[in-house]
Amino acid sequence: MDTCPNCTAPREAGAVVCKFCKTQLVKDLAKEAVKCGQCGTYSPITATNCTKCNAWVVVKCVFCGALSPNHAVACTRCNEVFAGAMERYQARQEQAASARNMELLSSVGGVAAAFLGAAAGSALSGDVEFEAPRHSRRRRSHSHDDNDGPPGGEGGGLMDALLSSDDNSDDNS
Repeated sequence: MDTCPNCTAPREAGAVVCKFCKTQLVKDLAKEAVKCGQCGTYSPITATNCTKCNAWVVVKCVFCGALSPNHAVACTRCNEVFAGAMERYQARQEQAASARNMELLSSVGGVAAAFLGAAAGSALSGDVEFEAPRHSRRRRSHSHDDNDGPPGGEGGGLMDALLSSDDNSDDNS
């Protein structure tokens, strides 16, 4: 067991200052100890609570979750300054949520714009009722000829699928 170099009192485990004569037991108090904000006792830099009053002597970073001594100006892991950290964290969270919403709106908006554009183009061209040309749409068997075009006429796609469902409903009536 170590003893205090000044008063030769037994050194308590983890003590950075002698509890009897207050002699510094570590080389650099500023780097190896943290001062309690409530009682002023120095605790080891690795401690989370004061060795005397059990008060918290660390601060938890809201960005990375690391514990830093309460006298540190910034997080020892990510270097975020503690002053105003919660406000910056909330602003970043709001900004990230806004970016996610804009991304979602742009992907949904592109699809919606395509449908609106098709509807507007149809209305402007005077084609209020759209009817597919009968010559380009034929019933196909499961065997494919090389001379046959793509299923559903020129290009296939969503409109052909919708029109074929209309044709099927006409056949059933």
